[in-house]
Amino acid sequence: MPTLNDYHAKGSAASILRFSRDWNYVLCSNAGDNSVGIFRVDQNTGMLEKICILPVSGDYPKAADFFPDNRHIMALNHETNTMTIFRVNYEEKYFSLWGKPLKVETPNCVLISEIETT
Repeated sequence: MPTLNDYHAKGSAASILRFSRDWNYVLCSNAGDNSVGIFRVDQNTGMLEKICILPVSGDYPKAADFFPDNRHIMALNHETNTMTIFRVNYEEKYFSLWGKPLKVETPNCVLISEIETT
């Protein structure tokens, strides 16, 4: 399954693969193209269905991850020193910027965890 749309930049490379907490979705960041693709995982066959591949409002998304709610994703954009957060609409097959890009010096890796309180 390609991680880019046909019209996207040549010379791009997949940078990160992350599964959602429920294993129903996988995302892939595309460096060079500055996009993230989200795919649905068929639980019976393991095959992927493209939901969307869209730009991340930054350059060289070196890392990305799902939030625990599986309705938000974050991209770390290495060349623009930003972190961008998006709200995902699986039904309509798109994600949209949620807030302004945040400055982060030379972002490289992200892992989003849920902290349980007692």
